[in-house]
Order: sequence, then structure tokens, then C-alpha cells
Amino acid sequence: MARKQAAATPRDPAVQYELARAEALSGNRGKALDALENAMKSGLGDAAHALDDRAFDTIRDDPRFTALANRASPASGAGGSDAALAAGSGANHVEIREGANGTHIQAGDVKLDTNF
Repeated sequence: MARKQAAATPRDPAVQYELARAEALSGNRGKALDALENAMKSGLGDAAHALDDRAFDTIRDDPRFTALANRASPASGAGGSDAALAAGSGANHVEIREGANGTHIQAGDVKLDTNF
């Protein structure tokens, strides 16, 4: 169903995101990453938070996912104030992201968001 809806509305970021989730949960790594990239290109809102979805645990270790995550939460650079560190996948996924809105820390299924 997700594939049919995505074919009918290829520029809808929410539909592409749901397709990415469905493909990832079905074990279709490449198709999940394609749909996720399409969702982000189409303007997926709060992509950094969207990538935290557990549906993507099986593809977090893929270099394409890492590139998408870096694009969603760019590391500090010229004029940037965000920084990210991530390792592992699934239950062994650990991630720390710092930005203007606080710090996001995730270890497996435990998440902590701070804004001190």
C-alpha cells in the first residue's frame, strides 16, 4: 500500500517517509534508503527527529543512512552550531547530538533530550 501511495504522490514527504519505514521494517535496505532520501529532498519536517524512529534501526549502520543523518543534523562547521556522534545499530545504537535546542542522547531504546 505504501508503494502505491508513494507512486501516486512522489513529492509528498510524509508518504515517502512512511514508505521508508515500511521498507526498512520489511528488510528492504536499499528501497528504504531511497524513500528516506526522497522524503528529505521533498522537505520532510524535522528530519533529524524522524530518523530516530526505531523502524530504521536495521539500516543505521549503512553509510547512506549516516550521510542522510549528517544532512539532517549537520556537524559543526562554518557557522553551524550542531554536532553529532553516532555508532552501532539496533539495540547497540548510541547517538549524541548537540544543537541550539539542546542535547539528544540515545542508547538503544533509551532516549534523553535536554535543553539546559
